Amino acid sequence: MEKIWYKKSEMIQLGYSEYELKRIAHAEGAPVTRTGAGGNYKYRLKDIDAFVAELNRRDEAERQKLIRYRKIRSEQRRKARV
Repeated sequence: MEKIWYKKSEMIQLGYSEYELKRIAHAEGAPVTRTGAGGNYKYRLKDIDAFVAELNRRDEAERQKLIRYRKIRSEQRRKARV
């Protein structure tokens, strides 16, 4: 029988970094559950890779929005100086 939920220490042994795991755990819609007693997280391994790809797409979209915003603000400041 294959294990479904993995603890943080087990995920680190599988090659995930603590930073990645924290980023995954705090993202909206993550395949993660929180344990009741200690407040630790358990990760659903089979869904993690697809979720990380989705998370990277979200981050790239946010980065593109920020670049557009900075460009617009820069143009507005330039026009205001003239």
